[in-house]
Amino acid sequence: MKKYFKLLAFLTAAAQAGFAFAGDSETAASRTVIANVMARNAVKTDVILVDKDSRQLYEIEALGDGFSVSGKYPIIYGVNEGDKMVSGDGKTPEGVYYITTWRSGEKLLKMYGDYAKIYGAGSFPLNYPNPVDKIRKKTGHGIWIHGRDPVNGKSTTQGCVALHNEDLTALKEKTEIKDPVIITDKAYMLTEEEYKSKREELFALFDGFINSWKDSDYEAFKNYVHPSYRGQGKNAASYLSSKKYLMGLYKDKTIETDDTKIFIQNGGNLVVDTNQFYCAPNITSYGNKRYYFANDGGGLKLIAEEVSPLSPSSIIKERVESFVNGWAEAWRGGDAEKYIEYYSENFRNGRMGVKEWRDYKKAVFEKAGEINLEISGIRWETAGNTYKAVFTQKYSGGAVSDLGTKTLVFEGCPGSFKIISETWKAN
Repeated sequence: MKKYFKLLAFLTAAAQAGFAFAGDSETAASRTVIANVMARNAVKTDVILVDKDSRQLYEIEALGDGFSVSGKYPIIYGVNEGDKMVSGDGKTPEGVYYITTWRSGEKLLKMYGDYAKIYGAGSFPLNYPNPVDKIRKKTGHGIWIHGRDPVNGKSTTQGCVALHNEDLTALKEKTEIKDPVIITDKAYMLTEEEYKSKREELFALFDGFINSWKDSDYEAFKNYVHPSYRGQGKNAASYLSSKKYLMGLYKDKTIETDDTKIFIQNGGNLVVDTNQFYCAPNITSYGNKRYYFANDGGGLKLIAEEVSPLSPSSIIKERVESFVNGWAEAWRGGDAEKYIEYYSENFRNGRMGVKEWRDYKKAVFEKAGEINLEISGIRWETAGNTYKAVFTQKYSGGAVSDLGTKTLVFEGCPGSFKIISETWKAN
């Protein structure tokens, strides 16, 4: 069913402007699409694309594995052409940015007086300079998407992107803080076939990067890192040294990504924006990661990254409940081999280890015949990578029936738990 909805999202996107925007041909080989946004299992995300060449701002919605163009507006931008490099050069920067806040026209007037009239109905400040801009020593600040004073009639800005006030108001209805903004010299246009191929290529690049990290393959991992990398207070050498050390320390780890989008400024710069779950012995973390890739002449390499922590509680809760329910289903099925897969080699119950426990449960299953098992009220807590699940258990099988509180203690990363002990207390 999940795959069905992904396909439906993709086909819906294909039927909308994003997949039929700039071509009349009926063949996928010649129909062109705006290829600045790519998605995989994406939660609905509104993206702004600023195309300097056409002087248009596009609203793009990423969802599932596809996208659609939901609107476009005429814009003006910097008085001078090209990518912004220094403060005061009158150019609009090119790159992938994020909206940091919203300021209404009224608030701007209070902040800046009558001068703020040039910003019209309000503004969306951007996080210029972004991490890549700082590596490249770009300077300046105060790059906004804002409205326009209908009186002054100006056709350029000092570096911002400006829309008619009514267009900014319409844009605000769909736009939120932290939404991505791609500013490019020219929209990235590909045929549908080229788009699909490029999408596969870029997601394969990202997956290769993640898998080399997950598999502790340092030789492969280092080839994904740009020589100009800067992040978390480290340059490329110190970053790689730290990763090599951690790979040796935590060989077994879980790294999962979801809600993944790729934002492309041009062929040489992109951001992979994803929610990432990481688990290794005594470490569990979850957060939004922004991986900035740039071309170093030999392909796209990781040049910077940012992380915004998120609470892992919802993911852990889901996986604890899934694990407990799977364990209960194996018990109901009376399959001792499937049931024992939920137990660690380190399991102990009194004098019984995992092998003795398997033999004991196999005999109980055979004697019980039909097994009825109900569990409810699952509660959980964690300390490091050890988890405790407590729930009410109602059991009947053969001549035995009971009601009590079961406690399972298990270890490992969410998604690969193993039970190390269990207790039961009659209610």
